Amino acid sequence: MGISTRPAVASDEEFVNALTRETMRPYVQATWPSDEEREKYYWINRFQQNETEIIQVDGEDAGRITITRRPGCIVLEEIHIAPRFQGHGIGQMLIRKVLAEADERRIPTELKVLKKNPAQKLYMRLGFGDYSNVTGRLGLGPRN
Repeated sequence: MGISTRPAVASDEEFVNALTRETMRPYVQATWPSDEEREKYYWINRFQQNETEIIQVDGEDAGRITITRRPGCIVLEEIHIAPRFQGHGIGQMLIRKVLAEADERRIPTELKVLKKNPAQKLYMRLGFGDYSNVTGRLGLGPRN
């Protein structure tokens, strides 16, 4: 299985926004009762071309990773893997790559995760710790 990333382009917007809804729907529904609150989540987490890379498996678009690189911190904004590609270690491999970059730069890495999202177990295993508790979300990090 060949895993790679490529810079997002404008035409990836529909793929990324649909992927976000597909992968996050159960956790968003479990977190916020109203459609208005759910739509706000999707709007906040919409496609951001400049910070997004498209994850590919054997040349096929399989997910997205959105990273904000600040002078003193790397923020893993979003990582979504299409369901049929989940469970193969793709997310873990890409997160480890981000962590290696942060280690090389000697800066922390942070992320936020919905409390209902089981991915938080992976993040904890990778060394993130709970540092904030915002309604419906956990802030994890700093990890350095």
